[in-house]
Amino acid sequence: MVVKHSLIYLILVLLLLYNGISDLYAQSNPLQKKITLSVKNESVENTLFKMADLGSYSFSYNSDIVPLDSLVTFNVNSKETVKILNGMLGMDYYYKTSGYYIIILKKNKKQSNNNSISDKTTYTITGTIINSRTGEKIATATVYNLNKIETALTDSAGIFTINVIPETDYISLGVSKVNYYDTIIYIRPTDKNNIELKLSPKPENINKLTPKTVQTISTKEINDVILVKTLVSDEMIVNSLNLSDYETRKWQISLVPFAGTNHKLSGSITNKLSLNILSGYSNGVDGLEVGGILNINKKDVRGLQVAGIGNITGRNVKGVQIAGFFNTAIGKVNGAQISGFCNTIFDTLQGAQVAGYVNLQKGKLNGLQLSGFTNITTEDVDGFQVTGYVNIALGSNNGMQLSGFANIAKNDNNGYQISGYTNTIKGSNNKLQLSSFANIAVKESKGTQISCFFNYAKNVKGYQIGIINVADTVSGLSIGFFNIVRKGYHSINFSFDEMLFGNLNYCMGTNIFYTIFGLSGNPILYNKTWGATFGFGTLLRHDKKISVNIDFTSTHINRDSIWVNMTSTKNKLSVGLNYNLSKHWAITAGPSLNLFVSDKENTGVRDYITDTSPHNFYNKLSGSSNYQAWVGCFVGLKFRI
Repeated sequence: MVVKHSLIYLILVLLLLYNGISDLYAQSNPLQKKITLSVKNESVENTLFKMADLGSYSFSYNSDIVPLDSLVTFNVNSKETVKILNGMLGMDYYYKTSGYYIIILKKNKKQSNNNSISDKTTYTITGTIINSRTGEKIATATVYNLNKIETALTDSAGIFTINVIPETDYISLGVSKVNYYDTIIYIRPTDKNNIELKLSPKPENINKLTPKTVQTISTKEINDVILVKTLVSDEMIVNSLNLSDYETRKWQISLVPFAGTNHKLSGSITNKLSLNILSGYSNGVDGLEVGGILNINKKDVRGLQVAGIGNITGRNVKGVQIAGFFNTAIGKVNGAQISGFCNTIFDTLQGAQVAGYVNLQKGKLNGLQLSGFTNITTEDVDGFQVTGYVNIALGSNNGMQLSGFANIAKNDNNGYQISGYTNTIKGSNNKLQLSSFANIAVKESKGTQISCFFNYAKNVKGYQIGIINVADTVSGLSIGFFNIVRKGYHSINFSFDEMLFGNLNYCMGTNIFYTIFGLSGNPILYNKTWGATFGFGTLLRHDKKISVNIDFTSTHINRDSIWVNMTSTKNKLSVGLNYNLSKHWAITAGPSLNLFVSDKENTGVRDYITDTSPHNFYNKLSGSSNYQAWVGCFVGLKFRI
């Protein structure tokens, strides 16, 4: 039952896909374009001109086979071009398209009556292609049969030889060459001797020189890709350059690039439905392409492309590329690239890149890069980069970079950098950097840096939260155990308190928040008693003659031992009133509130506190700890570095 339902779904999907492809074909084929036209006693020649103007296409025909002087009268409303031509010229004609050209051909007698061709004679046509202006022989020009797919290239002397089986009373040949105007000629099958054909060169465009910039991912033509040069013959590549947009066909099948239904013109033909058993080479896709190993398209892909190994597209992708190993688009991508290993885009992305290993993009990211190892974009990230290892933006991050290890942005971070280890930007952090180890902003940080260990920014105008915070200047807030600010608050304080303890403290950080490291002891009464201090504080009225410090410190007191492993902590909240004697020196004094917490087994230190603290207003044993509280005071001298 499950298989039956799955088969029904598959059939429905294929029907929808076929209808979509048919609609796309109708929209792009000049013969399917609908026009509205009314003529009365108008010549066929003038009518063709009017149709070409309305349909934005051109007609090509042999004037000997089309009754140009015949008069026609009709009135059509939104009717397909091919139906108008059939009504105007009759059923003795048939039509081919080449780009925006509609080629009018006449059927021979057998073809008109029986829809078959009895004359299978092969004619050999030779000729020379020359430059109409200079008379110079033109090499590597493509000569092709419009009715079939026979092709030939001119040699270094401009000479070609092509074998043709005519389907009509005339053989229609097209001639194309890069930087020359295309030409179509009509030859009777008996006229098989040497012909000379002149091609007119296009005007030369003089491009202005532009400054060169260093590019991390270099842009190249698809025909320069080593894999393409290996699989596609030189003749096919030359034909694809000479006939950039030959025509659009409903379908093609190929085994390899040089063995398929489009033969040597495959690089000039856009297909609606393309099946490459092993690999294929075409001008583009406007529907669906499936390849067993590799799909190669010289220009655009619109629709769905699926390959066992890889897809290579020379220009833009508007749709989805799915490959087992890699996808490459030398233009823009509006849609998605999904591969098992690598996706590469040489222009902007609006959509998603999903790869098992790496995504590479030259241009601005407006969508999502999702990979197992790394994502790289050469410009700004306006979307999301998500990877297991490292994200790299050679512009600014305006969206989000989320990685298991590191995020790197060459310019500013205007979005979110979240990593398992480190975030680094060479510009400024204007929003959030969050990591388990380190955040680095080479310039300033107006946003927030949060790490479990280290933060750095030259100028901090926002917030830093970490164990170690480093900056040149801070006008925001740095909170950590070590706040190293070159132009910050640094002072050395020496004071005596009510227990006759001498305290030597070093303060580092900013006026708003600084950390305190110190040593204390009572060498007068108990020369075997000392303490190690850590705390934090803030400075008020720092630019006045009189200033105020509010400090909270915690001192581990050791007695009769280098280090007491039991609880033995004096916690102090103090308010110091400072009188500034000079820029660097100040005297200080003020009250304090003290709470000593000790292990109930630590009777020696507890008795010492009881003996030395003058006004012990609270002394209580609770659980395994003893709590003692009193009000004290201190006086000292400060040196501001």
